[in-house]
Amino acid sequence: MNYLWESIHFFIDSAHAEMKHLMSLSVALATMTCFAIGCPQSSCGTFETHQYVFRIGQYDCECEPLRAGQMTFKEGIVYVCDGSEWRALQYEAPLGSRRDPRFSCKDIKAHLKGATNGIYWITLTDSKDSFPVYCDMDAGGWTMVFKAVSGINKKAYPTYNSPHTSSEKVMAALDVTNNHKDHYKNRIVLNWADFHASEARVVLYTGGNIVKEVKFNATGSDKLNWFAAPRLIDSSWKDMKSQPKNVFSMSSDNRNFFINRNYGGCPNDAGWMGITAHHCEWEKRFDPRQDVILYSKLQGYTNWNHHDFKNTFPVYCDMAAGGWTMVFKAVSGVNKGAYPTYISRQTSSEKNMAALDVTNKHKDHYKNRIVLKWGDFGASEARVALYTGGKLVKEVKFNAQGTNNLNWFSASKLTDSSWKDMKSQPKNIVSIPGRHNRNFFINRNYGGCSRDAGWMGITSYDCKWETRFLPRKNVILYSKFSGYTNWNQYSIRSARADSGRTHQKL
Repeated sequence: MNYLWESIHFFIDSAHAEMKHLMSLSVALATMTCFAIGCPQSSCGTFETHQYVFRIGQYDCECEPLRAGQMTFKEGIVYVCDGSEWRALQYEAPLGSRRDPRFSCKDIKAHLKGATNGIYWITLTDSKDSFPVYCDMDAGGWTMVFKAVSGINKKAYPTYNSPHTSSEKVMAALDVTNNHKDHYKNRIVLNWADFHASEARVVLYTGGNIVKEVKFNATGSDKLNWFAAPRLIDSSWKDMKSQPKNVFSMSSDNRNFFINRNYGGCPNDAGWMGITAHHCEWEKRFDPRQDVILYSKLQGYTNWNHHDFKNTFPVYCDMAAGGWTMVFKAVSGVNKGAYPTYISRQTSSEKNMAALDVTNKHKDHYKNRIVLKWGDFGASEARVALYTGGKLVKEVKFNAQGTNNLNWFSASKLTDSSWKDMKSQPKNIVSIPGRHNRNFFINRNYGGCSRDAGWMGITSYDCKWETRFLPRKNVILYSKFSGYTNWNQYSIRSARADSGRTHQKL
């Protein structure tokens, strides 16, 4: 089986010799109590003292014992007289910052205790010409030099091989997601030899998580020939080193960054990874204007035709909100439990087109296979949206990274809500199974039915504030206000939603 991935990232590990360089020089004087020293050129012996924050003048007086402690500003640097010589004031900039760039992520990791993954500044020369890079510190200090984003209308290989950088100083591009819709390339690719790379690493990500990687010996290589079978060191595909390979190239047959085992007239083509062309049926299914990145999901190579397209299924997409995929819809008032439907091992109305909207016209809950294979979807966020009359009335967002189909709905994962007090107020229940047969329940407090208060939930039949709806079951209640409500204040403070939906976003 093969699969699409969101982005491909090239990291290189530097063997650059350690070098020392000057720190940037600057000083901030705001809110200080200072002595302003007048030193006009015509009367260098004249001194006036004022106790207030001031702008330091630019004077050329000689430094002598009488002027010890005086300051002057020249060409962006503040100097202080020590009685015999003007000395530049220095401060220690954070290592790996724009004012104190290093030569690689590995260099920064070696000298910065506790360095974490993120953006740092480096330079290829001992100069002020620094630039930001993404550093994978967890893996040992790898410097990202190129990122190809899958599915955009711009070719990856021409970007890589061009004489120009791409999104080099766009901070949104400096991560391991595909949120920035452009390929990324920094000047290291253009000055490959100057970086003195010892290893190169191709990493495949989906949902910000690593799915596969390949490592190469980059010593003595250039920007093209490091990606070659003789330089292969290690791979997530256990058979890559032992199996024959007919293509191992950044550019071959219009397929790029391609590691292939064999051709066999399209139906028998098999390999490990690559960016598609538009020759065979297994790649013609994609938009020819776009580079689509394919890889084998297995421990070894795969037949490229085994992409799981026979098992495709329709979904409702909320494009207006940014591209959310609906995975579950609970319809209020139907005589079928929403929670049992959600946790069952079956889908519900998955291919029923009448269920794929934001209304309650289809009188059954909807659930697709993404709920059953939550981890495979690689969701970064989850969103619960409540609708009445086809209009959104409330929503709650959660961080879904590294979650399963139950624990994403929890207080610790909550990121945002239409109820402004939800994050700040205490909560006794935030749970899909809930308590007392109340599901998808976000509650503030219990107090003996009459004092029960919260934000949203699917009703049970214990208290009067929910039995009023019988014989209708599984009624979705929510607070109409910007904060929690007492559940007994129905129609005044709380209301019934037509449906509640769970969406995921990559």
